[in-house]
Amino acid sequence: MQKIARYVGALIFVASMVCLVGFWWGRTTGHAELAIDVFGRGLTWTFYLALVCIAYMLGLGLWTIVRVWVFGIEDEDPEAPGEPPAA
Repeated sequence: MQKIARYVGALIFVASMVCLVGFWWGRTTGHAELAIDVFGRGLTWTFYLALVCIAYMLGLGLWTIVRVWVFGIEDEDPEAPGEPPAA
């Protein structure tokens, strides 16, 4: 799951940077309709997608706080991921 989140975050970042540079290029070279219609719309949607990801991570963090502090539920596996099993 961590790799998926990392790749989705990298994809959103790269897409927003491409749209930002394309918007700047379109506005400075006289292609305002291309800048607004294509790159501006792409920049808007990458912003919305980033907000959805932020809301998801906020919800996940709040659920973890509620689960641990309010309900007292700890992780089922007491060992940290990647650690060798205790002997």
